[in-house]
Amino acid sequence: MPVHAAPRRLLVLVPVLAALLLAGCSTGSLDRFGTRSAAVNGLAAQLDHGQDDSYTADYRLSDGSRAVFAQQGDPHRIGYDFDSGRYIRTVLWVIRCTATTCTRGHRPADDYQQPPDEAAVRAASAYRFVTAQRIIGLVRAAAERPGSSVHVDRRTIAGQPARCVRTGGFTGCLTDAGVPALFRGTVDGYRIEETLIRYRPRVVGHPFGPMPGVRLDKPAN
Repeated sequence: MPVHAAPRRLLVLVPVLAALLLAGCSTGSLDRFGTRSAAVNGLAAQLDHGQDDSYTADYRLSDGSRAVFAQQGDPHRIGYDFDSGRYIRTVLWVIRCTATTCTRGHRPADDYQQPPDEAAVRAASAYRFVTAQRIIGLVRAAAERPGSSVHVDRRTIAGQPARCVRTGGFTGCLTDAGVPALFRGTVDGYRIEETLIRYRPRVVGHPFGPMPGVRLDKPAN
C-alpha cells in the first residue's frame, strides 16, 4: 500500500476580517457578526498553519489526571494518550485503545483530509477532552447564534502564546501553532476542563503505538 502524505486542509477564510483580528481586534468583545466570524477564521488559520509541526503537549484534566497529545508533521501522525485509552492515527493505521484492549484497522484512503475522529478521542479520554477542531466548531456555533457575546483575548499558557475565546458557555484557547491550550465548559452533557501544562517542539517517546501491556487485536484481513 503506498504511503500518502496528509495534505494540508484548504480553509475558506475571510482575509479582511482575519486581518482585522490579527491587526488589533484580537482583544475584547466581538459584538458584530463579521468580527465574530473573524475569530473563527483566526483560530482555523492557526490550526491549519500548525499541521506541519511536530510537538508533544501535556495536559491536566478535570479529575487531576494527565493526558498527552503528540503530532508528527511529516509523515503526519497524531496520538492522544489518556489513562483510560488511546486514539492514534498514522499514515496507514487507526488504533483505538481502552484500558485493556487495542484494536488496529486500516486507515481509509479517503480519510487523509479529515480531522481526527472526535467521538473516538472523547471516548478514549472518558469524555474529559476535546480536540482543537471541536473547539473551533463550538466557537463557530457560538459566533453564528444571533445575539451571542464572544470575547477574544491573548494569553500565555504553559509558556505558549495563545488566543482564547470566551462565550457564555465555555472558554476555549489555541496556541499560535494551533495546539489546544485550554478548554473549560460543558460539551454534550460532560463537564470538561483541560489545561496545557507543558509543550515540547518534538515528538517525545513512542506515542503512535498501542498502550504498553495492552492486547492488540489486529484486523482480520
